[in-house]
Amino acid sequence: MELEFKDNVKNWNNQFSRGLTYVESLIDSKGFIDSTITKLIKDFEELEQSMKIQTAALEELLSTSEPQKEDLEDIINKRIRKQSKEKRKNSCDSKIGYLLKKVRDMDKDQQNTSGLVVESVRYSRKDHISKKDIEVPMRNTICKHVYDKATVELYIENCKRSRTLCQCPVPSCKNKKPLNMNDMESYPDFFNYLVD
Repeated sequence: MELEFKDNVKNWNNQFSRGLTYVESLIDSKGFIDSTITKLIKDFEELEQSMKIQTAALEELLSTSEPQKEDLEDIINKRIRKQSKEKRKNSCDSKIGYLLKKVRDMDKDQQNTSGLVVESVRYSRKDHISKKDIEVPMRNTICKHVYDKATVELYIENCKRSRTLCQCPVPSCKNKKPLNMNDMESYPDFFNYLVD
């Protein structure tokens, strides 16, 4: 019974780690944090705490000579009370702590860049996708980069067809959200800001 219990705990830990890896890759691929991701990390943290308590209680119960059902409930309740009396451990050394720190850092970065003031904007006439002159300018509402309408439509369609990630093609662009025509707006003022 004890061996089966340890195998189940090991399997649970593997699944838990995979879930955290998925959350981390979601954070990295989106490039920004939203409330859903933050809630997901908090849920993982609560789940981890709950599993630690229950696993410790089950291990304690397995070490007794004749375990009873009531014993398990008592042990779990004692551990929950003990944990609430103690200071909650900071999980910064765990993967959850790492993800929470990453979220806080990304939030700080987003807040720091929100105070920037752009004094002037200059655009190149060349489209970053086709390397040809832009004829019908479309601006990405997220990162503010400008593309030619026909070129960006074709680029998005090709990415969908080949099932590849379709991000802003401008080098060093921080926008990790996939390009979508719903995020584009017509930008006739583009021609007023061209670099000669």
